[in-house]
Amino acid sequence: MVDLEQQEYRTALGTRVTVVPISIFDQATPFNDPSVLLAGYDALILGGSGEFDLDGGRSPDDEARRIGGEVRDRLRALVAFVIESDFPTFGVCFGHQIIADLRGGNVMNDQAQSKMGTHSVQLTDMGHTDILFSRMPDSFLAQYGHKDSVTVLPKGATLLAYGPQCRFSALRYGKHVYTTQFHPELTADDVKKRIERMPGYLPEDVSAGSVVQASPEASRLLGFFTEQAPHEG
Repeated sequence: MVDLEQQEYRTALGTRVTVVPISIFDQATPFNDPSVLLAGYDALILGGSGEFDLDGGRSPDDEARRIGGEVRDRLRALVAFVIESDFPTFGVCFGHQIIADLRGGNVMNDQAQSKMGTHSVQLTDMGHTDILFSRMPDSFLAQYGHKDSVTVLPKGATLLAYGPQCRFSALRYGKHVYTTQFHPELTADDVKKRIERMPGYLPEDVSAGSVVQASPEASRLLGFFTEQAPHEG
């Protein structure tokens, strides 16, 4: 899954962007010294996780939930740094949830928002004026796959987009820190492959083909982000 996700981002970002993967479980990585960790980079992407979550409807002592909490805590200093310095950052799904949780957004296993497949996203008034999301259509399709959701608008966050089953689809902190509950790096084919690898996201009588559609507009979002991110030098 790690190799697959890294390749999905490389494909979504194209050859003009160099992707340097960093594992949250790499003990040698200085997550507690964000200025050192991010030195020489133009932007940060905090990706998703199909294995760990902050709630997931699991018991408090569940291993996947415990590790999810440890991941959040290890990212605490990094998230504080990018928010304070307005370092260009894009949080996706679990990354979206971690930043929201650390900013008081209350992440929980909200059954009304949990979903897998393709769903519509609607821009807010603030989304229409945002330098990144203003390049998107008023309404577009995006790929989702999550059990947990943000249930309270985080401190300092601006709501840019929402959906019928997703109250906080896209947020912005400051000018350059963006997060989305949906996956702009995934195509319809990517989602179908993920469903095959992660049983349990769909009821047994529901096929991937019945809930997944193409999402060409959402697939442009990460490219827009890298174009807008300030570059060193």
